[in-house]
Amino acid sequence: MIKEYVKQITRGCGEKANFILTLKWETKNEAIKKILEKSSKSQNLGGLFIRALIENIEFNIYTTGKVLIKGIEDEDKLNNLLKEIFT
Repeated sequence: MIKEYVKQITRGCGEKANFILTLKWETKNEAIKKILEKSSKSQNLGGLFIRALIENIEFNIYTTGKVLIKGIEDEDKLNNLLKEIFT
């Protein structure tokens, strides 16, 4: 189910682990809608991106289809969370 929405998952480098999702262009809007439906809080920051929180994990969703995920260290936990979001 994740592959229907996500084109690529990249682990960012740096002091704190983060991940970058590249959403598939053809399902980008539906994927963003699903993320926002699962979020406990969301904030539109001037049309540049939307910041959403799901289980204290920050999702910065850009209009280009990139999603920066902060607050999750493990790729297995990320995959489980994405399964919950996109099913």
